[in-house]
Amino acid sequence: MDNVRITANTEVISRQAGELKHYCDEVSKDFQTIQNAILDTVNCWKGSAGEAHRSKMTEFAEEISRCLKEISTYPDKLGIIATEYANEDIEEVNTLESDIKI
Repeated sequence: MDNVRITANTEVISRQAGELKHYCDEVSKDFQTIQNAILDTVNCWKGSAGEAHRSKMTEFAEEISRCLKEISTYPDKLGIIATEYANEDIEEVNTLESDIKI
């Protein structure tokens, strides 16, 4: 396993991190819209069935919020990975022999 080398395109990683951030933001906004709509049902859906539905949504909302919060950290982590790969590439290039005088 010591001789395994993974090649990564840091531009692709950075671009996909940006796309992931965009999608995370969109999903978070959509989820907030759903939560607001469910809360608004208190005015039109009265009784035990409405309460049960809102209660169940609150239960799911906590888990969904936790997942969204975790996933929202991924773009930053991908950015760090891309930066580390780019820095390692620069270091490797700087150690190569060169007959070009700068």
